[in-house]
Amino acid sequence: MKRPKSKYLLVLGFALSLPVVALTMVFITIDFPSARRTFAFGINPRGDIVGAYEDFSSVTHGYELRKGSFSTIDFPGAVITEAVKINSEDEVAGWYENQEGGKFVTHGFELRKGSFSTIDFPNAIFTAAEDISDSEEIVGSYLDPSSMSHGFSLTHGSFSTIDFPSAISTEAFGISASGEIVGRYLDVSGTLHGFMLKDGTFSTVDFPGAISTGALGINPRGDMVGTYSDASFTEHGFSLSNGTFSTLDFPDAFFTEAVGINASGNIVGVYILASGATHGFEATKK
Repeated sequence: MKRPKSKYLLVLGFALSLPVVALTMVFITIDFPSARRTFAFGINPRGDIVGAYEDFSSVTHGYELRKGSFSTIDFPGAVITEAVKINSEDEVAGWYENQEGGKFVTHGFELRKGSFSTIDFPNAIFTAAEDISDSEEIVGSYLDPSSMSHGFSLTHGSFSTIDFPSAISTEAFGISASGEIVGRYLDVSGTLHGFMLKDGTFSTVDFPGAISTGALGINPRGDMVGTYSDASFTEHGFSLSNGTFSTLDFPDAFFTEAVGINASGNIVGVYILASGATHGFEATKK
C-alpha cells in the first residue's frame, strides 16, 4: 500500500435538522445455522448480505448470505473475522484479528474474487475496513500510536485520513457510489454525532432529540441508515431518506441498529431481545 496523503482540507457544513415520520417495514430475522449470535451488516444491489456470527465455541466468523444459502468467510489463520460490507461486484470489506507477539491485533481486509488482501493504515495499531464502493474505494477507521481514532479512505492504494474538524475522534463506516462518506465523531463535550462528507464538506447528522447518533451506511441515492440513543439510553435504528428521518425498531427488541442499505432501500442490521438473544435482520418497505 502507498503512504497516506495529507489530511483532507475540509469545511464544516451545517447540522441536519429534519422532520421525523413513521416508516412501515417488513422485518425478516437472519440467523446463521446453529450460531449463538448473528449480525447482519451489509447488503448489495442483488440482495446478497454479509455479516458475522458467533459459534458455540465463542469464535466469531464472517458470512455471506446469497439466495438463501449461507457461506462462512474466515480470513486465513485469523481468530476472529467480520465481513462488514459488500458491493455489486461481490467484493467484501471487513476486519480480522490475529494473535501477534503475545497480543491480539486487528487488521482490515478486502475479499475479491476469492482472494484476501490485508489493509493496514501506515503506522496504525488497529485498522478496520468498513465499506467498499463499486469503484473499489474503501473506507474505515484506524488507531494511531497514541490510540486516537481516525477515519480513512483508500483509493488505488493511496490512504487519506478523515477527521471531522475539532473532533476528539472520527470513524468512517459507509461510502456511496458517488463517494459520499458517512460515519460518526466524538465532540469535545463527549457527545457522538453522525456525519456526512460530500465534495470535501462535512455535515453533522443528528437524529432529532437523540443524545447520540451514528451514521453507518449509505446507498447510491444518498439514503442513510444508522443508530441513535434516546433520552432513556435505548438504542434505535434510523433511516434518512429524502430529507426525512424514520425510526427503525425490530418488533419487541430493546436494541436495534441499522447498518447497511442497498439501492432498493432494503436495510440490514442487528437486534437484541430482552433475553440477550442477538439476531440479524433485513427490513423491506411494505
